[in-house]
Amino acid sequence: MRAMEGTPSGLALVVCVVAVVLVLGVVLRNLLRWRSRVRWHVEPSSRLVAIYHPFCASGGGGERVLWKLLDTLASLHSRGALRLHVVIFTADQGKSSQEILKSAQNRFGIDLVACGMPVDFIFIPMSLVRLVLPETWPRLTMVGQSLGSLLVAGYGLLSATPDIYMDTTGAAFTFPLSFFVFGARCVAYVHYPTVSVDMLRLVYERRTSYNHDSAVASSSLASAVKLLYYSVFALGYGLCGSCCSLTMVNSRWTEGHIRRLWRFGAVRPVVVYPPVGVQDFQGEKKGGLQQLGVHRIISIGQFRPEKDHPLQLRAFSLLTKQLARSSVRLELVLLGSCRSEDDERRVDELKRLAADLGISDSVVWVLNCSFEGLKGWLAKSTLGLHTMWNEHFGIGVVEMMAAGLVVVAHESGGPKVDIVCPTVDEDKENGVGFLADSAESFASAMRRALDLSSDHRTEVTSHARARSAMFSDAAFSSAIEAIVNDPERARGIF
Repeated sequence: MRAMEGTPSGLALVVCVVAVVLVLGVVLRNLLRWRSRVRWHVEPSSRLVAIYHPFCASGGGGERVLWKLLDTLASLHSRGALRLHVVIFTADQGKSSQEILKSAQNRFGIDLVACGMPVDFIFIPMSLVRLVLPETWPRLTMVGQSLGSLLVAGYGLLSATPDIYMDTTGAAFTFPLSFFVFGARCVAYVHYPTVSVDMLRLVYERRTSYNHDSAVASSSLASAVKLLYYSVFALGYGLCGSCCSLTMVNSRWTEGHIRRLWRFGAVRPVVVYPPVGVQDFQGEKKGGLQQLGVHRIISIGQFRPEKDHPLQLRAFSLLTKQLARSSVRLELVLLGSCRSEDDERRVDELKRLAADLGISDSVVWVLNCSFEGLKGWLAKSTLGLHTMWNEHFGIGVVEMMAAGLVVVAHESGGPKVDIVCPTVDEDKENGVGFLADSAESFASAMRRALDLSSDHRTEVTSHARARSAMFSDAAFSSAIEAIVNDPERARGIF
């Protein structure tokens, strides 16, 4: 009887302890937020926005999205539509705040200093930032990087506890931390899903890929273990992503995957195509070399495994054999950046493959080219080649279309769903390019593109340039402003 009588008091004690912990948590959260506003001199009418982007000083497509997003928010701030104070969590790589802002101005033409919206930085020690790098985790890479992102975000959130937390790098596992622990509203811009249904299907079907080697694919046990790992990770990824109050995605292909994975939340993802500087590529083309009978086919992209440059070489080899008896001279330009020793070794392997295929004399290697150099190569090329399977968007494809090239892209991902549509094969009158998925189909598509009459080619490139305008800087800014001004989508975040 005494034990039964004591049970309610024991339960009441537990409830009291939980209540005290929750109250103390709320008090601590509010103290952290108050301290952050004092430390960063945030005006009473402004909302403090923290942005997770450890490598914001880089000059890639992901960084272009970040800085153009900030430029759009700054424009709204200067017009009085929003009042924001931004703090960016970035790696301590020896650059000052002023140097990072100047770099963004030089690379992307975005001057945030003149806009009036305060932008500060929290410099994360490299000892922590290294934990988000894939090379730090040779095994269980996705889990390791996710744990690393939690530590990096936690360091920043303790220094700047925000009203709004934004991520544009894919660090979805930081959302529960910022939402439940620090009480921030979460906003995501997703370039690609960290794990996708296609990845699960690839492992299930035991097909080899750049991220699924033959040793695992050939073993039923290893494949089953990897499938379980991916499935559990996908569940966690979906739960974390569902913490967002606003989710933007860069393509309809990405939208489809995020809708399936982040299905636990009530928020539907919104497609906001990334900003591409299409106006920089719309100069007059230089047709002199084409008139001399040389057709230059160009590929642009970093020398990474997923870009599948070997497929380009094999397709080009087939094309040269098909046209061996014609007077047409072909040249393949592989233009891309080498950022590591692995990239350099990959280029050496590609050069050996070109030699084995007997096409070395027809392949030009352009490494770490400047932006002006890129525009020059595009201006004197005929076709644009893209072979990455399930490219989440395809900025390079858009740039080639804007430059007036006839593109032949992989029949998957963003190029298929968002960019190269309709194809010339689907709509001869309004087609903007070609799609393919194998060496043979790429060779065939390139040959059909080369066989277009001059008038038809002009029509295709004209339609392609018009299509590329959908992905301009102005279109991106308009989409962001529409979301901010839409009460249903913005949900009181801003």
